Amino acid sequence: MKDNKTKKITKELIQELNIMGNDREVIEAIFDVVTHSHRTLQQNFFRTLQGVIQKYGELEDYNTDPRNEAAHKWCKKVKDIDEPLPYI
Repeated sequence: MKDNKTKKITKELIQELNIMGNDREVIEAIFDVVTHSHRTLQQNFFRTLQGVIQKYGELEDYNTDPRNEAAHKWCKKVKDIDEPLPYI
């Protein structure tokens, strides 16, 4: 059940961001792991983030409130960047 594993790992990451002031530590950890990963995996990682940003930017405005409004606006702006990240 890969989907369950993926959701579990994603929830754990989100919970790490729930610790006030921990975002810098999470950024550094992700950066370290990504930059020490295989180049194809680096591309896959950013393609995945691109997909999340596109989907988040397509949310209707009623799914936002002041706590996530800036993120939603930012995703709406960048979701249409036509720069595919191919699988190589």
